[in-house]
Order: sequence, then C-alpha cells, then structure tokens
Amino acid sequence: MFSRHLCTHSGCNAFSLGSDSYCAVHHPDLSRVYQELENEVATSGVITNKNLTGLGFKNKSLRARRWIGCDFSNGNFEGCTFDESSLLLCTFEGATFVSCTFDVCETMEISFSGANFKDCTFRDSKIILTNFNGAILQDCQFIGTDLMYSRFIYAYLSRTLFEDCNLKAVHFIESNLGNASFRFSNKEEAIYDAV
Repeated sequence: MFSRHLCTHSGCNAFSLGSDSYCAVHHPDLSRVYQELENEVATSGVITNKNLTGLGFKNKSLRARRWIGCDFSNGNFEGCTFDESSLLLCTFEGATFVSCTFDVCETMEISFSGANFKDCTFRDSKIILTNFNGAILQDCQFIGTDLMYSRFIYAYLSRTLFEDCNLKAVHFIESNLGNASFRFSNKEEAIYDAV
C-alpha cells in the first residue's frame, strides 16, 4: 500500500498526494498532478499505491485498468466510467459519484464507506466484499451484479434498483432501504434490518 505523509502546509492535517508534499487543497500545481495521472492511466494497465485523496474528476475514462491499493477518499467523480476496470484494496471513503458507470467492473475489498452515489450504474459487475457502510445511494442501478459478502450497514438507499443480482450474504443492517427494489435478485442468506 501507499505510504502516507501529512501535508507540509502549516496547520494542515490532511495527507499529501502521492510523493508530493502537499494535499489537494494546498498543492501549488494540481494541473501537474492531474497530467501525471492522465499520462499514467493512458500508458499503464495497472495503477498501484496512489494517494489521490480529495481530487475531482469530471467526464474521465478510468476504464479497463487495474487499480490496486489506491486511495480516492473524499474525491469527486462526475460522469466518469470505471467500466471493465478491476479495483482491489482501494478506498473511496467519503467520495461523491454522480452519473458514473461501473459496468463489467470487478471490485474486491473496496471501501465506499460514507460515499454518495447519484444516478450511477453497476451492470454485470462483481462487487465482492465491498463496503458501502454509511453510503447514500440515490437513483442507482445494480443490474446482473454479484454483490456477495458486501455490506450496506447504516446505508441509505433511495430509488435504488437491484435487478437480477446475487445478494448472498449481503448485509443490509440498520439501513434505510427507502423504496429500493430487489427485483429478480437472489436474497438467500442476505440479512435485512430496515429502519
């Protein structure tokens, strides 16, 4: 995993970006950080151990890549595609996703804890052992997706569709399922405790 260092800006307790000395808020040249990342995404099939906390991405293709051990916490993603990507041991805690797609995507041991999703799709994906604890999902769709052993503890789901999904051993404990729909999904061994 990536090493973490505090931002060198006086009084800042945020982590610095990658090998840089500053966090996203205090970095003097964020355009360089974005350009370096775009170059790496364009030339490498595997991106590992990146600390990208607090960065924003709009209409970016992050597709068909393997992301391993990266931290996107508190990031903002709007209109981004993670289609055909593999995400392993990454964290998106407190991140915001608007109109993003995760189609034919594989995730394992990912944390979306406290993240906000609006109008996002997960189609024909394998979302295994993934943490959506405390997440807010509005107008999202999980279609033909395997969510085995994932957790939606204290999550808020509004107008979210789970269609033809494997929900085996998925935990929906103390979650507000609002008007979520579980059409044609395998609910066997799932744990529901709606409030």
